[in-house]
Amino acid sequence: MRREREQRRAREQQPRCGKVVGGTVAECTAVFCCFPFAVVELVVLAAIRVPAVLCRHAVQRERRGTA
Repeated sequence: MRREREQRRAREQQPRCGKVVGGTVAECTAVFCCFPFAVVELVVLAAIRVPAVLCRHAVQRERRGTA
């Protein structure tokens, strides 16, 4: 009797398969949804923002007359 109770408690304390699978699916969904946005952000940073800042600095230097 006591052994059965202990086994039942041990089973109740362990996460069920459905909970584990649900958590894993939620994490994978978050990664696969957010990753493309992060890649686009890096491309925009590398292709647009950095050259724009460099050009802006070059124009400001030219206006000041310092090269």
